[in-house]
Amino acid sequence: MFVVLSFLLIQIPSETATTAVLEAIYRLDFKSAETSIEMVQARSPTHPRGYFLSVTSTFYQILARYPGAIPVDDFIALHDSIFDQCDRLEVSSPEEALFYRGAANGNLARYYAMNGDFFKAFRAAKKAKSIHTELLAKNPKWVDANLSIGMYNYYAAAAPKFIDAIASILGLGGNRAEGIRQLERVAQNGIFFSVESKFFLAHVYSEEGQYEKALVLFEELIQRYPDNPFLKNQLGMAQFFSENYNAAEDNFLQAASESESAPAAKFTALYFLGRLNKLRGNFISAEAHLKNAVQLGESIKLYKYIDGWMLDAAQFQIAETLEMSGRRTDSEVYYKKATQAMYSARTQKSARMRLDSPLSDFEIQLMIARHSILLGQNEQGILDLLRLKKKISGGEKFVSQIDHYLGRACFQQRRYSEAASYLALSISEAGQEKDEAYRVAQTHYYLASAMKSMTQYSASRNHIQKILDLPDEREFIRLKVLANTLLDEVKDK
Repeated sequence: MFVVLSFLLIQIPSETATTAVLEAIYRLDFKSAETSIEMVQARSPTHPRGYFLSVTSTFYQILARYPGAIPVDDFIALHDSIFDQCDRLEVSSPEEALFYRGAANGNLARYYAMNGDFFKAFRAAKKAKSIHTELLAKNPKWVDANLSIGMYNYYAAAAPKFIDAIASILGLGGNRAEGIRQLERVAQNGIFFSVESKFFLAHVYSEEGQYEKALVLFEELIQRYPDNPFLKNQLGMAQFFSENYNAAEDNFLQAASESESAPAAKFTALYFLGRLNKLRGNFISAEAHLKNAVQLGESIKLYKYIDGWMLDAAQFQIAETLEMSGRRTDSEVYYKKATQAMYSARTQKSARMRLDSPLSDFEIQLMIARHSILLGQNEQGILDLLRLKKKISGGEKFVSQIDHYLGRACFQQRRYSEAASYLALSISEAGQEKDEAYRVAQTHYYLASAMKSMTQYSASRNHIQKILDLPDEREFIRLKVLANTLLDEVKDK
């Protein structure tokens, strides 16, 4: 949820009512927030502050799929009231007027981005950046204005490749590292919105594979807002993708049980609980969680780049779960549904391929062996992979994948020399297919790490460079961040 909240920027006096609004919003206590907003507006009826707090609360309600949220058209129209009030405020307080004008444009940008309207989103984001840059040039004490600029810099540089055409039309250009530094500045020194910056930074760290940093921030935020299920989902996802599955499950279970007024949070939790159970081979539980996720997801408004993709993925995950448990005929029903995916062309393609080419018994056994490695069951995983490897000859389709996971298992067991041998084999055996590119890059990373552990620093640097030389930084951004971190550890050795 907090991926898109980085434009919530206000420089406000330390009023009890205003602070109460923000704390209530972060707790998702919208009724209390609205009561406090009315108090702020009553004190300063012609000031944009109260209206901006109102649209902020409304945005959270829309994002949470809160049943009491106002219509979207009314939400967008409220921004015109903010702009009008900023016009009047320019005479008496020009800096505040700049701040709220930029903040309102940023607020619209995050809404348009959530809906996939990237032309409007980047146009509004560019306005926000320009206005807040002007404000900071006049008075650098508006530290919180760095948040809109930092988010612009990060996303203009790290946006998906298909947005390049829009970026060229609008003249967009960003700097990912500078954007992160600006967000960190607000997190450390922001007057009222260090919390907001921490929400965004934690997600950015997760996106870039810096899970330790993300976990620290999410855990800090959960301590402060323990009743917010979206934060527990975000923490659970960081744990899931860093392969800490038991901790992830605990957070998803909590989020699922605490989301009566936030169905979007429950939907996400159910989806990942299904993924976890499938990974563990608990196919009956996986099927139940995923089907419950689909049922709930189809009953609420979803947003493509936030949670819509999960609905499509859940259909595919149900199908694959059924197929792995020997129910191919049943699986075809869900593969066919996945070919009609509303949010993900990749899911459509994968489902069509699976309908045309069912999983063989060998492929199912290989998937189960891979899952054993991911779960840390390395001895069993190695035995299964070696058994499967005997069934195929060098150069066949799956040999590179098998050696990759054998290398990862040996690495986890600190058998670095064996790990390096398997990983090097995996790279030499890999084909030129596009879908193998990420695994090859990941193999270079594990090989670089193994070489570092064996104090073969020159070899480690060579494999790191292979990752850094990859042409598409956006596709491989997480690995590149990890590779740069590893390079810092070996560059002077």
